[in-house]
Amino acid sequence: MRKTLNQMSSPNILRGLIFLSGPNLKYIFFAAVFAIVAMGLEYEKFKRTDWSRLIYLSNSSPTTKGKIIVNNDFFYYEFLYTVPGLDKPLLGYSYDYWNKEEIYFGEEITVLYNHERPTISKIKGMEATEQFIFIFIWGPAWLIFLGFLIAHFYQRGKIYKLLGDFNLRLSILCYKKNRIKSGDVKLMYKYLNYDNQIQDYEINVLDDSELSDDLMEILIVHPHKNDHELILLDSLPKQIKKFIYEEYKDVIRALFADDNYIDTLAPYSYHGKHGKAASTKNFYL
Repeated sequence: MRKTLNQMSSPNILRGLIFLSGPNLKYIFFAAVFAIVAMGLEYEKFKRTDWSRLIYLSNSSPTTKGKIIVNNDFFYYEFLYTVPGLDKPLLGYSYDYWNKEEIYFGEEITVLYNHERPTISKIKGMEATEQFIFIFIWGPAWLIFLGFLIAHFYQRGKIYKLLGDFNLRLSILCYKKNRIKSGDVKLMYKYLNYDNQIQDYEINVLDDSELSDDLMEILIVHPHKNDHELILLDSLPKQIKKFIYEEYKDVIRALFADDNYIDTLAPYSYHGKHGKAASTKNFYL
């Protein structure tokens, strides 16, 4: 027996569980909060920054002379300067974030200005605007957020596609190996495909406690892509697994009641060679 997603009793609940569950969600949440907080710390800078100063000033801009009238800890400077064609001096400001120079009150400086917009200026070698230090925090944070978001929807999309139309099959663990170099566990299962041929399914996991504790494991198989799209039910998030167990409880009981099916797979059992695992057959019957 198989059901498509729309034939289930509560398809919208399953859709929600698929996309609103998974380990990436907490990382998505924390990355977004971190990025928003970091941006909030620089909100005032954004509001008062004159972005045109970045557009209309460059190292090739014309120069003139000026004098320092404000020196704030060798970090923020205000100065007066004159440009050809204007009788009155103009007021400008600059930032020296890296303390490249220590310029004192009254010292003469070289000023870069825009010929078409002479009020836009800065001290040569300094910054025209405040630097957004937290951009080095919220910028990567947003990239991490987007990376986790894309990975989440990609992984959930694969599960959604598989659960849109699937069959349940029994599988039996036949091979288990702890891989020291990679730090994960390689598991191999055998199951019967739709042609009653025994096929292998391999998976590498960091934690196999949910996938190798039972004598038999439920395998979700796409009905049209028998050996290409499949996943162990116990590897799904807890909420999705619980939903499918409830939705398919009669089918699962029938699978574990099929002695011929179980007897075919039993000779390949890893647990038969390495001690008994907890049997799930009695649980479902």
